[in-house]
This record gives sequence, C-alpha cells and structure tokens, in this order.
Amino acid sequence: MKLQNDFLATQLSSLQYRPDIDGLRAIAILSVVFFHAFPGSVRGGFIGVDVFFVISGFLISTIIFKGLNQGAFSFGTFYARRIKRIFPSLIIVMVSCYAFGWLSLFGSEYQQLGWHIFGGSTFLSNFILWDEIGYFDAAAETKPLLHLWSLAIEEQFYIVFPLLAWLLWKRGFNFSVVICCAVLVSFFLSLKGTKEDASAVFYMPHTRFWELLSGCLLASVSIQRHDLLAKVLKGGDKWLDFLFRRRWQFDACFEDVLSWLGLLLLVYGFWRIDKGSSFPGTWALIPIFGAVFIIAAGPKAWVNRRLLSNKVFIWFGLISFPLYLWHWPLLSFATIIETGTPSKEIRSAAVVVSILLAWVTYRFVEKPIRMGSVFDEKTKAVGLTFVLFCVGSLGYVTEQYNGIPSRASIRGFTDNQSELLRSVSVDKDCLSYWDKEGTPPQYCRIKNVGGSRVVAVVGDSHAHVAFPGIANTLKDSGINTVLLANGSCPSFTGLSYGSTKSAEERCREQTEGIVDFLVSHEEISDVFLFSRGTIYVTGTEPLFGTKDVMNGRHMTIDAYKRGMQNTIDALVNSGKRVFYVLENPELATDPRACITRPFKREIRDCALDLTSVLSRQKNYRSAIFQLENVTVLDSLPVFCSGDVCSAFNEAGELLYADDDHLSVAGSELQAATLLARYF
Repeated sequence: MKLQNDFLATQLSSLQYRPDIDGLRAIAILSVVFFHAFPGSVRGGFIGVDVFFVISGFLISTIIFKGLNQGAFSFGTFYARRIKRIFPSLIIVMVSCYAFGWLSLFGSEYQQLGWHIFGGSTFLSNFILWDEIGYFDAAAETKPLLHLWSLAIEEQFYIVFPLLAWLLWKRGFNFSVVICCAVLVSFFLSLKGTKEDASAVFYMPHTRFWELLSGCLLASVSIQRHDLLAKVLKGGDKWLDFLFRRRWQFDACFEDVLSWLGLLLLVYGFWRIDKGSSFPGTWALIPIFGAVFIIAAGPKAWVNRRLLSNKVFIWFGLISFPLYLWHWPLLSFATIIETGTPSKEIRSAAVVVSILLAWVTYRFVEKPIRMGSVFDEKTKAVGLTFVLFCVGSLGYVTEQYNGIPSRASIRGFTDNQSELLRSVSVDKDCLSYWDKEGTPPQYCRIKNVGGSRVVAVVGDSHAHVAFPGIANTLKDSGINTVLLANGSCPSFTGLSYGSTKSAEERCREQTEGIVDFLVSHEEISDVFLFSRGTIYVTGTEPLFGTKDVMNGRHMTIDAYKRGMQNTIDALVNSGKRVFYVLENPELATDPRACITRPFKREIRDCALDLTSVLSRQKNYRSAIFQLENVTVLDSLPVFCSGDVCSAFNEAGELLYADDDHLSVAGSELQAATLLARYF
C-alpha cells in the first residue's frame, strides 16, 4: 500500500509550510502571555515555553537533516538565517527596554537591566539569572528581560547541535539512535538535578536540551522513514478492513487519535501543572509529548486541520516570537513602577499593546529584513551581528557605571534610594580572620578599628543588615565588630533547619562552625544574635498573607526555643556575654511602594498597626523571653510609637530595604537606640 498521508514521513520530511505548526505556536505563546498577565487563568501556562522548544527542535533539525542528506548544508547559511530570524526583533526590544529604563529605573535597577541586556546579546541570560538567585535577589517580576533565558538555551543548543549533526552524518551514524540516547541522558540529568537544585535545572542547558532534542528525534525518525512503521500502518489498514468490512485508512485514523491525545495532554498540563510543581522534572513530559504528538500527527489530522490551521491561530503563530519578546517587558515595567502587581486593567492594556507591538515588529522589522532583497544574506547577518554587539556593549557599560545614577530623568526621585541597596556580604579581612577549615559563612565582614575587644553579630540575613549600624556605633568606642551569618539559617546547635535535606545539613554544619569559631576566640567578648524567628515558626510572612512561603518546613516554637538555648548555653559557657535582639516589625508591603519614582501614580502608606505586629509575634516573643542566660532586647519600641510602627524615621529616612530587612538607616537607628548603652 502506498501511504497517502504517511504518519511520520511525507509531511514531516518536507520543508513545505505547515500552518498547523503556526497554530501550535499560537497556543504556546498565548498560554505564556496569559500566565504572566493573569496567572489564575492558565496556571500552567509557562509550559508553553517547552512547546516552543519542541517546535524549534523539529523545524530547525529538519532543515539540517535535509541539507545534510542532500549534501547542501552550509554552516554559514544556517547561522545567517538564524541571525535574520532572531536578531531584528531582539535588538528592537532590548533597545526599547534600555530607552524606557533610562527614563524610569533607579541606578541599581538600571544597572541590572544593563547586565541583562549584555546577557541577552551574548545569549548567556540563563547563566546570569541562575547566578543571581539568592536571598536578596530581586523578584522575577522586576526583571524586564528575564524571559530571555529560554532564547539563550535555544541558541546555545544551535551553537552545538549543527556541528554534532554534521559529524554524525560524516561518520555514518544513525541520527535517531544517537539523538534518542542524548534525550535520555539529558532527561536523566534533569530528573536528578530537580531533586537537588531545581533552579539550576530550570536554567542550565544540559538539563533542558532533551526538550529540543525531542523535536530533533521526531524530525530524524520522520526523514528516515522506517520500514517497520510502514508495515505497522499497512497491517492496521487490513485489520480495520476485516473488522468493519469497509475501507478504512489506519494511518489517517491514527493521526487523528494522536493529535487529539497531544491536545488533551497540553490542556491537562495547562490545568494541572503550576508554579508549585517540581518542574521541569517528570512534569515536563506532559507538554513535550503533547507537542510531539501534535506535530507528528501531520497537517491533515482533524485537530491540526480544523483547529490549529484557522486564520486567527496562524496569525498569532506568525507574530509569536516578537510577542514573546514584547509582553514580558511591558508587564515587568508596570510591576516596577506600580511596586507590586498592577491592576487588571493595566495588565490587560499591556497585553493589548504587546500584541500590537508584536505585529508592527513582525510586519515592518522582521519580515522586511528576512525576506527583503536590498542586501544579500551575508551583509544582513554581519550588520545585525554588529548592531547586537553594540547593544550588548552599551548594556555592559551601563552595568559597569552602576546604572548611571546621574541621569536627569531620575535626579528628582533619588531620596532614600541608597537605603534600598544591600551592603556587601563578604570582605577579605573577615575571610582572613576566619581561620577554620571549611567554607566561611555566607555573610562574613569585619570592622577592625584596632581595638583588643571584638563584638560578634551572628544569625541569619537579619544579622547581615544589622551589622552596619552596630559596627558604626562601636567604632567610636574602639571595639571591633565581626559579622558571621548565613541566609535562611537560624543559629541553632543540636538542631537543624532548611528548605531541603541538603540545605538542612548545610545549615547545621555552618552554624556549628560559627559557634566553634566564637568559642575558640577569646577576644570575642559579646555576641548579638539575630533571627527572623516568626517566619521559621509560622511559615508565613505579612507580604504574602497566609501563603506558606516555607513549603511546610517551618518548625514548632518549642524546637526553635530549644535550638536557640543550645547555642546560648555553648556561648555563655565559653565566657561570652550573649544578647538576643527580637525581630523588628515586618512590613505588609514593599517599601519601594512608599517612595516616589518616575511615572508612579500613587504613594502607599507603609505604617503598621502595632496590634497586628504583636499578634503575629505573640508566641515567638513569649518563647524568647523564656530563654535563660541571655539578655533579650526588644526592637519594637525602636520602630513603633504609640499604636503605629513606621517605615521612616523622624528625618524621613527609609528604615527598610525590603519588607523585613532593615536599611542602613534602620540598622543605625536600632544600634543607637537599643544597643549602644550596653557598651
């Protein structure tokens, strides 16, 4: 039997335009856009990126394999076409972000944007974003070029894959077998890594390549036209003829089933997968198989022909790349300016504007450059590469110059901006002072004023932000100050804490190392303990309401008290005087919302009701006041007057760097008001 609509051959092996794939692109991009703009509407919409990976792997590898089989593949032509496809829209979006950022972003924000522009131009965004992950990292929603991580992974793949494909072809290897092995290896690394470091798996190329390779495998299988597949399809036809006593093409029926199955998998993924899922991991199989099944079904399957090939879906598919590039910066800039999630009206407007900009970019930038005949292909590629190099260089210079804080556009809005910046985490003098084996603390600083006495500031990130004020207060008394702390790690001995088992073990080792260090250094006379205790015992924080931000890993108040008492006893027994500084009030909003900035419509009131603060800290405060052999210092009177707790001091200085960490001004107020009298 001659297969009229061969299930993995005729349509897939050709380079003819497939409108159904543009329709699949439309589903992918619209799911991503609606997930970002209205997370509750399509909670698994982010899997649209994984669908894009499969589509890209299938289409690009089809071109490569066909070129190699026909002896017509050229690296120069391949990369020139990639440049014409990717660079025009990317350049326009990055230049637009840079221009709007010049008018709207503060120094630290613009510095980060410059660095991300450099990462986007060099296709290293995924590595840069992974490197930024940390306790004080800016929220994802405030990074206008965050979405370029996926483009970086894709381009890294296409730097490596064409060369490997060429080598395989030269050596006569079976593409399908080799790619299948590569898919399994990459998927195994993804599964293994998700359990150990999900963030790294999300951003690293080797744990994401299997998704692109899945599309490549589909292309390879389709081009090779395996005889076994043809026999299976022919046998299926005969069985259907026998069962139903009529002509029935098994391959056509199978294609319809396959396309419906693929669509149902995508719908299930959009509904079932969410940000709390362990992703990518095994959950990523759902969008990958969904996309593979739909593409494999071919353009004549009912879903592909009737649903995906309609004009609306095709239109969105054609503008999908510029739409992907435009939608996130618009939403992100709105979030930055509003200092929080923008209203539904603003987000809706951002989506509409991004669609309009995507169409304009496709119609008047991308299409003319790709298909215009004014310049030859080589000239276009060289010119676009040079322009992208200039844009990346501009971003790099902006990062090096700290975001150009002297810009006239922000000069009138700089009050309290310095209070939003974190002080450095580590200095060389502290690393030299740390004379123990093993890794030094995450926060390690020392203020050496030449005195013989040393005061240690110990704990988690709240110790880090308290250090500047204490160090500046004690320098006039000739007392040295050292900071020894670890983020999200309370100073317990005999007890461990962490969001995962590995983090728990790391926290235990770090804390025991710090306590051993303190005990062994006689010049350290006093220890100030800091800890954001309420989040450890409740799992919640005011900024996010009742949401469990600790993923079920919070502890009982008795365990917290027992672990802290163990540390206190170890320090007191070694002759140290120990102070425990109770937690300062936590804001219910980002302090950036309380200060003016360009284009901002409304300034929020960051004041807190003392009653709500006491209610949240009730059990925590009660437990701390039961600790023995320690002087407990209460921070609330420092920040609260009467029934109100303020985010500003009397001089109008911002006391918070974020919702719970003090600014330098806040740490200095705390040290001068609460701690200085003990020295």
